[in-house]
Amino acid sequence: MIAQFGKDIRKEAARSEGIVPLSARVGWTDMGLAVHSGQTVHIEGEGTWSVSPKYGLRDADGVTQRSFFDYRIYKHAKLGALLCRVVESDKIYAGKSLHFMADRDGNVYCRVNDRALGNNEGIVSVHFIR
Repeated sequence: MIAQFGKDIRKEAARSEGIVPLSARVGWTDMGLAVHSGQTVHIEGEGTWSVSPKYGLRDADGVTQRSFFDYRIYKHAKLGALLCRVVESDKIYAGKSLHFMADRDGNVYCRVNDRALGNNEGIVSVHFIR
């Protein structure tokens, strides 16, 4: 369940804007935001999370340092960046400020750009407007 201030926001999926807390310890997560193909979506990630104690807390733009091991699931974005996509689209958008046009109908899903979720910490608030 995705909760904000004690309420399940998935019941409000038809809303045009909202905020969803996203943990750095979970994979692709349904944001409860339904979009249609061709619709413009604006997403802002606020807050900090960590993909490793080595890097400390970072914002949703991710880590600029390179590591010997590459734990990114999406190679075109920094480790620890906020990733978003519509359903299981191959088009993935990354960073703390995203503006994109949906390439299909479905819900928006987001996650941290990291394969090893077990040592992650923190939460980024995902703000969306469609």
